[in-house]
Amino acid sequence: MRIGDINPAAVNPAAGPAPEKPLEEAGRPPVAAPDDAVALSRLSQAIAELGPTEARLQQLRRAVEAGDYRVPAEEIATKIVDFHRE
Repeated sequence: MRIGDINPAAVNPAAGPAPEKPLEEAGRPPVAAPDDAVALSRLSQAIAELGPTEARLQQLRRAVEAGDYRVPAEEIATKIVDFHRE
């Protein structure tokens, strides 16, 4: 078969996809849908369990707005390393 033998007039992308025939009409049995699953990482599970309280969020919000909120880099690094050692 040569490329020139293809009939491009039969293809009309602007018309959208052709309507699908029901599977029974096509002579095929219906296909079961795959089961969906969600798995949370250890980090997301740990964060979800902590669940900050509204009072703590307000306290942090005020500290950030006042410019008093400082993140100790050494403490963050230690927490990251400890988390990955588990």
